[in-house]
Amino acid sequence: MTELSNYHIIIEYDGTNYSGWQIQNDKKTIQGEIQIALNKIYQQKVNCTGAGRTDAGVHALGQSASFQAPDNIAIEKIPLALNANLPNDIVIKNCTKVNADFHPRYNALTKRYDYKVLSGHIGSALERNKLYHYRVKLDINLVKEASLKFIGEKDFGAFSCLRGSETGDENTIRTIYSINITENNQILNISIKGSGFLYKMVRMIVGTLLQAGSQKISLNEIDQIFETSNRQAAGPAVPGHGLYLIEVGY
Repeated sequence: MTELSNYHIIIEYDGTNYSGWQIQNDKKTIQGEIQIALNKIYQQKVNCTGAGRTDAGVHALGQSASFQAPDNIAIEKIPLALNANLPNDIVIKNCTKVNADFHPRYNALTKRYDYKVLSGHIGSALERNKLYHYRVKLDINLVKEASLKFIGEKDFGAFSCLRGSETGDENTIRTIYSINITENNQILNISIKGSGFLYKMVRMIVGTLLQAGSQKISLNEIDQIFETSNRQAAGPAVPGHGLYLIEVGY
């Protein structure tokens, strides 16, 4: 039996035309396309595992994944071979060989997501799938002030949704290390770095920040959401197409 090596890849993708990362029956997914390409270049079934299960429409500059395969392709040629067999909206940026016990999800220490918002009455035709058009003018100082409420180790249960297989008994404690907010030409970039994220947690945090920035929710009300773990009081999850997985840290 051929001995398999463990490979780590960094992936950039435009999630517009995909039903998310994870393989689903009869749906086009990022993981599915990568596994098709892996099967072609290795001429056998090869599975890949990702660090983050991004939703439909979500993009990535630094998704992290691993796969086990025979050591019969020079490592510098693996990205070239994969990219030649992938759609042009998925690109393998880098490939390295890693220890057999490396797992892209369970070994991750940090993840960083960015969310892009265009605020105001006029949207963008060209960027409509790359950012969220929020049709209200935002007070950026209020958004920044509200973001401080999310820093640190907290119970983020109110800022998450249950996946289909979850029961509600899962650990909802997470740590947010930083939230950096910048604005350029009415486009707000909200960059959130944390130990890990619950399902839709980033999108619900951003939804709450936008409500704070448009004075639909107060800073005291954000405190109360944490105290009561009331999901209904938190801001709605913003759409996936404004979200980017930027980096996974190990």
